[in-house]
Amino acid sequence: MAEAGQFDLAIQVAQKIEDGRFRFVALSDIAVAMAEAGQTEWANQAFQLALQVAQKIEGVWVRSSVLRNIAEAMAKAGQFDRALQVAQKIEDERDRSLALREIAEAMAKVGQFDRAVKVAEMISAPILRLQALADIIAAKQKAGKE
Repeated sequence: MAEAGQFDLAIQVAQKIEDGRFRFVALSDIAVAMAEAGQTEWANQAFQLALQVAQKIEGVWVRSSVLRNIAEAMAKAGQFDRALQVAQKIEDERDRSLALREIAEAMAKVGQFDRAVKVAEMISAPILRLQALADIIAAKQKAGKE
């Protein structure tokens, strides 16, 4: 529905999903579709709903995973500042590192190389930090910059 531009209906259906994990996935997907369609105000509302669902999840591991997915969806939608704010709320160190890696890579894809490097430097897991930096270099080379 979201891909067809029926955002109101998509959100109504997503809010009826009882399992919080699946509800957040649906809301995140809707928010990304909205952002890609230029409906940023609506996308912000969908992301906010997804965050509300995520914060109610009791288990740290599941909550961290859900927040990671939301941060990654925000980065994919170009909402880097919000993605970073969500990433900082992720309690699990590995999930936070994975989210920061995706945010850095999304920034590099749109040419924000310096900012992407700063985000990559925030990654606590050494291998993920190195992977992010390698992906930033590759994106920069692809863009024809040295």
